[in-house]
Amino acid sequence: MHFRIFGPVQITTDGTPVEITAPRHRAVLAMLLLDVNRVVSVDRLIEAVWSDAPPSTVRSQIYTCISGLRRLLRRTALPVRILTKAPGYQLLAPADSVDLHVFDRLVREAAAARARSDPEAAADVLRRALALWQGDPLAGVEGELIEAAAARLAERRLDVLEQRFELELELGKHHQVLHELTAEAESHPLRERLWSLLMIALYRSGRQAEALSQFQVVRGRLIDELGLEPGQELRTAERIILTDGAAASIPPPPAPPVSPPAPPAAFSTVSAPYVAPRTLPTDSPHYVGRQTYVSRLHAKLAAVVPHGERPHTPPVAVLTGPPGVGKTALGVHIAHQLYDAFPDGQLYLSLSEKGMPITADRALERMLAMLGVPGYLLPESLEERAALFRSRIADRRILIMLDDAADDAQVAALLPGSSSCGLIITSRWRLAGIPGADVVEVDPLSPQDAIDLLMNVVGQARVLAEPAAALELVTLCGRLPLALRIAAARLAGRPHWSVAQLVDLLSAGERWLDELSYGTLSVRDSLASTYERLPAPTRRLFRLLSVLTVQDFPVWIAAPLLGEAHHGHDLEILVDAHLIDVVRGHGVFARYAMPELVLLYARELLAAEPEDEQHAALDRALAAWLTLAEQAHRREHGGDLARIHGRTPRWTLSDDLVDQLLAEPVEWFDQEHAAIVTAARQAAAHGYAETGWDLSLTVVPFLEARCAWDDWRSTHEAALVACRAQNNRRGEAAMLYSLGVLALEQQRLDEASAHLGLAMRVFTEVGEAHGRALGLRHLGALDHLRGHTDQAISRYEESIDLLRDLGDPVTEADVLCRLAGIMIDRGDRNRAEKLLENALRLVWEAGCRPVEIHIRQRQGDLYLNDDDLERAEMHFSLALEEARLGRNQLAEAAALLGIGIVQHREGLLDQAVGTVEQAHGLGRRCGERTLSGRCRVVLAELFCDTDRIDEAHNSVQQALSLLSQTGDAVWQKRALTVLARVRTHLSPPSAEGA
Repeated sequence: MHFRIFGPVQITTDGTPVEITAPRHRAVLAMLLLDVNRVVSVDRLIEAVWSDAPPSTVRSQIYTCISGLRRLLRRTALPVRILTKAPGYQLLAPADSVDLHVFDRLVREAAAARARSDPEAAADVLRRALALWQGDPLAGVEGELIEAAAARLAERRLDVLEQRFELELELGKHHQVLHELTAEAESHPLRERLWSLLMIALYRSGRQAEALSQFQVVRGRLIDELGLEPGQELRTAERIILTDGAAASIPPPPAPPVSPPAPPAAFSTVSAPYVAPRTLPTDSPHYVGRQTYVSRLHAKLAAVVPHGERPHTPPVAVLTGPPGVGKTALGVHIAHQLYDAFPDGQLYLSLSEKGMPITADRALERMLAMLGVPGYLLPESLEERAALFRSRIADRRILIMLDDAADDAQVAALLPGSSSCGLIITSRWRLAGIPGADVVEVDPLSPQDAIDLLMNVVGQARVLAEPAAALELVTLCGRLPLALRIAAARLAGRPHWSVAQLVDLLSAGERWLDELSYGTLSVRDSLASTYERLPAPTRRLFRLLSVLTVQDFPVWIAAPLLGEAHHGHDLEILVDAHLIDVVRGHGVFARYAMPELVLLYARELLAAEPEDEQHAALDRALAAWLTLAEQAHRREHGGDLARIHGRTPRWTLSDDLVDQLLAEPVEWFDQEHAAIVTAARQAAAHGYAETGWDLSLTVVPFLEARCAWDDWRSTHEAALVACRAQNNRRGEAAMLYSLGVLALEQQRLDEASAHLGLAMRVFTEVGEAHGRALGLRHLGALDHLRGHTDQAISRYEESIDLLRDLGDPVTEADVLCRLAGIMIDRGDRNRAEKLLENALRLVWEAGCRPVEIHIRQRQGDLYLNDDDLERAEMHFSLALEEARLGRNQLAEAAALLGIGIVQHREGLLDQAVGTVEQAHGLGRRCGERTLSGRCRVVLAELFCDTDRIDEAHNSVQQALSLLSQTGDAVWQKRALTVLARVRTHLSPPSAEGA
């Protein structure tokens, strides 16, 4: 075990405790361990740490705690992870790594041993379970929620301890347990079960008088402190001792009354003898897995067995989840396991009929019939029926299962009034209004449990013969028990089929739902039953969501899909119906996804919609993404003049929503990155050429900063094909230009030249002056890399003139910065300084962070040439800070290289090596060969200065290989100088020198 909560909250690795210094970290870890492998909501973590007085920064502080725990767990190298999973976090850990799970398992093993009449084995297992306790549970962690959990755990320990004492007495070991039993009874002076067991142990040890005196002691305490006489258990123990019959038996827990108390006067005519109803459906012979759910719900529902003071409300478990996830099967399975805990009956009622919900009064009519109430005695009103139902089950131990509940109102009248009853409710909807309910989100089966289900139905040999096909079948079925049972039934009914054959049928896509139907079982029918209960506007949104091909989608997408102002209400109805899932985020940043089988069903429904409606919805959604991308570009890059605009109509979202979403444009893009790339590809694939190229080009600065070269290329190539198909010459030129810039970034100079040259010709043909100005900027950069500096200067100056005429100061500043770089290389310091000052003034006025980073970098180079190390480091550090704020990895690497060179000049050699190696790592991850080559040159110089000649030789060889691919003439010359220096050190001494 690596995690302990039976005592101080503790992590151990190789038997050594790992220190958890922060109290909040211990509290958060405690909550995750109490629900290990289940999601713990952020709100519950907040309540555990701060109770009713959380600070305003509470969510960020919870995130800090989670980050700290993740770092701690990574250092331990334990096989555990903390996942972010709406609405909170989930600690994934092997069950046997947590003492609570081991304890639960051992208690279940003991129960099984006792059931097969092996008390010796049962007692031994319980001793092992109790040995796990090392003190008060959750010691060292404060807070009301934690303390309540600790009290529940302590109560469980006492229950198990009492079971062990019973077994020991049953085995005749009264002498062995007497000392421990005495100590426990004294520690819990009002716990009647312990005192009754102590009395029996004393009597069997020949101490009858002392046993009877203990009865008087505990009786006095109960009267003085609670005003109560001893309960049945203690009185039975006294009677056994007085009649000299203790050797024969141990007093059982108090039994329920044989017959119910008299009904209220209003129902006095209902007096038929009581017969315990047993109306549960048959438990599945192929049931697998779900042990975590079973243990949790067993503990929740079995607590109704009277012991001490009962709670005021019955224990209620609500099983909720998507269609086909196995809620009913799980509920029935648990109900059968709890047969002995509910001796007065088990009632099962489906709350739907032919896919539609039944009324509450109809449900009560059926429930009362199960309880033996004849129809002619049924009251008319709902309230009277509910009262009669509660009266008939009062003080009985009955388990009630209500299957497929539609909403809270439907089940409100069916809730027991007695805490002796237990209630299991299954629903496709998230029911939140049932008092005291433990709401359990039932997830799809684990991959192993899904395979086990297939094996149970199809046969182990058949599945193991095709393991890869079996795994693919499990994936295609979404690990949903309903779909898996259908697939397994089809295979079982066709022994001549291979698993791969069924996989091929399902993989065809368009017939997927047709193939997942067998007899009365149908995934499509299960989904339809949920869909048909939705309000009409929600059904429309459900259909239109399937027009998107993105993996997940934002909350705001509902408005453009529907073509109206929208606040997400229908999305939340779909969440409650488990037709879509919240995958991450909160509020306006929430993101949703539709499971694959549900998506197929939605697309079936969408196919019946007019094509115009489908196209219009997709057009509006793409236009909304374009609008937000454009706004993000404008806010982060100081306007949107530094790019070419398309002519697609925009979809306008509310100003308040846009301000919330784009408060941090970079963070917004990181959340939306995958969806935007997918949307751009979908636009091109569906013939929205103008939208496709506009959206692709708009997000290039964000893709460039993240070195997302593959996304840049794939979106542009798809848009280029679409533009050519529609003879969209302007869009074609824009995509060729941007692909040329990408090739230039990756130092594929011939490809860059071809793309840029063709783009310039088309820009000229269509009269796109802005496109020509942008193209000249990058043709100048290409000339500079090839060493044609005069031609580069000419192109840069032409570009500047055009940009000034067009009123694009941001791009002008970028070109001025590039021109300054040439002046620095040529030694024209004064001109370089003036160019950079002008460029900085322009970006300050526009508020463009990315171009300012490049200008700061060039200013650092300028002062580095002056050997003004202090000012050089200041500018490189400013560039580094801005790069990290904008999450621009390439710019960060370049700034680090500059800082490393300054540190080298200052004689901080070890520090410089670390800084340059960090820059090199970033550059290499970005696939940036020029920057990587320059880093290798500087590292070679540093290695020479620290007499690490072999490393210097290796580094400079790598540098030359990289720089020869990029054509960086200036740095190739510097690398050759280092190589000559290295060879001098490596050459053997001459004869004269010897």
